[in-house]
Parts: sequence; C-alpha cells; structure tokens
Amino acid sequence: MDTRTKILTPFQADQRVRELLQSGGKVAAAWARFDPLTADHGRGAGKLRAEADLLIILLASDKTAACVCDEATRAQLAAALEAVDLVLICDEAEAAAASEQWASSLIDLEASVARDVAADVLRRHEDC
Repeated sequence: MDTRTKILTPFQADQRVRELLQSGGKVAAAWARFDPLTADHGRGAGKLRAEADLLIILLASDKTAACVCDEATRAQLAAALEAVDLVLICDEAEAAAASEQWASSLIDLEASVARDVAADVLRRHEDC
C-alpha cells in the first residue's frame, strides 16, 4: 500500500470522516508532531484505533511546531503506522476545530510520549 494515500487535504479528510460518521462509525482524533516518531507513538495510536473505526492523526504543521523533520516527512512516517487511517497536516486551532466536528475528544499523543521519554532517560541514568 502506498501510505501517502492516507495523507489528505482538509476537504478530503472531511469527506471521509463524514461518510464514516453518517454510517454510525466512531472516529478517534489525535494531535501529534511525530518528531521524532517513537514506539510510544505507535502504541498510543494502536490503543486509540482499537477503540474506534477510524484514527485520524492531526499532524502539527511546520508553521505550528519547530521540528527537525519537515511536515511532509513526518506525515509519511505517521501514515506508515498500521493503526493510522488518515493524516491531516494542520495547525493547533484547525486540529481543535476538526476534532470538535469529528470526534468526541482530541487526544494529545505528545503529552504521554514526552513524559515517557523523560522518565526513561531518568531511569537509565539514575546510577550516574
């Protein structure tokens, strides 16, 4: 599968999500930077997808987040995750508005990942 087909424009994403909602499906929406993409992102996405019929990643645009990788690269990485159905590049305000329309809540995947990375670093270096 060409995972780039999961990366949609706002209009395309809105159409796909509305079709699913009209048929009674449940949508999970997650805000993320994926810079860097970690295993915790993958686990978090998997958990969200298990609870919904569709998982859309609302990916922080380059104008929103200062990242090492550009938004196109980060979008392709996000789309490569098996649990991710759609990727939409947007800013934080657009993500909040989209989530209000499509999902019951917007999950911040970065919040749990940041805590886990920091805790992991501290655990690894507690004897130093």
